[in-house]
Parts: sequence; structure tokens; C-alpha cells
Amino acid sequence: VYACTYIHSIFIMQRSVTSAKFITISGKNKVSGNAAEFTVALDRANSDNHTLVAINPVQASFPHLFYNIRDDVNNILNVELPNGGGTIIRQLTFPEGYYSLGTFLNQLNTFLSTPIGHDPVSITSPTDLNTAIQEPTKVISFTTDLPISLQLAGTTLNEVLGLTANTAYATTTTLQLIPHFNTPDEVYIHSSLTENRSIGSDNKHADLLDVIPLGDVAFGEYIRYTPKDTPITRYDFNSGRMINSLNISLRDSSGAILSFPDNHYFSMTLRYEYTHGK
Repeated sequence: VYACTYIHSIFIMQRSVTSAKFITISGKNKVSGNAAEFTVALDRANSDNHTLVAINPVQASFPHLFYNIRDDVNNILNVELPNGGGTIIRQLTFPEGYYSLGTFLNQLNTFLSTPIGHDPVSITSPTDLNTAIQEPTKVISFTTDLPISLQLAGTTLNEVLGLTANTAYATTTTLQLIPHFNTPDEVYIHSSLTENRSIGSDNKHADLLDVIPLGDVAFGEYIRYTPKDTPITRYDFNSGRMINSLNISLRDSSGAILSFPDNHYFSMTLRYEYTHGK
């Protein structure tokens, strides 16, 4: 881009120079937020005299520690429990975290054996609690010493426990579940840099920066992702953008924000192009 000015017959040429550099952003350096949704401040390369014109995500790393039970997403279970000669419905709110069938049933047993307006109920767990993890389509049975009933209404743990509207969960001492204690197959990286850039027709990913597949990565392993098999995604900004900070959020396929421990961090390397006066 060139601008021309004449001063006393002297021709002065002014131009904007396009430069590129790599930056790494990390939740460890966040100025606000948590491990899965945070804001970082950017340095002088994006200050008043620099305008972002394009950006490419080139690498990301993070631990696979995503919770399979999350606050405000899937942590509520309503249960009808015995109360003297009648029954009472109690809402159970599971603490956010990563659960196996065993740890889930232990927490459920803690809830039910602690009377809050109901008779104490105790659970007998299946013999092999790990079966549900290795074979998520397998029916798992467990028993209680008093009859209870799982309630679909108001419950957000339906998918995790394999509860469906087509199955009757009558009051009984033997319950059967097809649990799905899964973590996400993909992590959708959203960013304030890519506002109004969406995929799909449901607009759940209106500010998508990249999608990172987890594949066969086991829970607890560290992920180092580089898009080797597909062209690097490039976002061009026709009018340029002035930025001093950047927001990152990690989401699942439904658009809900993921959760993992705050003492672990997501980081991503970006290549960005910017103009500056010279």
C-alpha cells in the first residue's frame, strides 16, 4: 500500500509493511478465566501501530484430562427414594470431574446413604466396575437394599448413564444401565480472533479457530497436535484487525465449554501476519 506526498518538489513515499511472526499463547499466562476458557494479553506486536491481517494455527498441546461430568452440563440426577411409608424425589448434584463407573457409584452411594428427607439406601456395586469403561455398550446391573427409581425429568446425566425416554425406570431394587463415561472425541478451539466464522448450520461454532481430534489418546496422556495431514487453516482479515488481547475457549461438539483441572494448561502456537507503518 503506497501513499504519495509532495513537499517542495521532493517526492516522499510512505508504505505499510507486512511482517509475520510466531507467538505461543498459553492458559498459564491468562489474565482471566480458567483452564478451558481464558484471555491472554498480547505484546506490542499487536499494539496501536500494528494491524492483524491473517493468522494460522500451527501447533497445540494440552493434557487429555477433560471431565466427563461437568457443572451445568451433565451433573444432575433425580432419584425417587423411600420416605417412611411414601417416597420423595431428591436431586443429586455430582461434583465436576472425571468418573469411572466405580467412582460414580461410590459417589451415588454416598448421596443415597446420607438421609436428607429420605430413608438411607445402600448400593451393591457390580463385581467388575471396569467392564463399563472397556465395553461401553454392555448392560451393567447394580442393586439397592431399598427400592429406588431414576427420574428422567430434570436429569442431565441421561447420556452418561444411558438413560432413555424409551425405557421405564420403575421403582426397583435392581437397576440396569448402559453407561457412557466417555470424554470428547474432538476439541473445538474457539477464539475471539475468528468471530463470525462458523461451521455447520447450527451456529454452535461461530468463532472456530481449529478442531483437534483426540483419537485413541487415553485419559491422562499429553497431546501434541500439528495439522500434518491437512492444509493449515488460514484466516484472512480483509480490513485488518487491531487486537490487544485474545480469548480462547475449548468446547465439545455441542458447543459446550469443556472442563479440566486449573493446574494444567492448553497452549497453541500461531503464525500471524500484520501490517505496520514504516
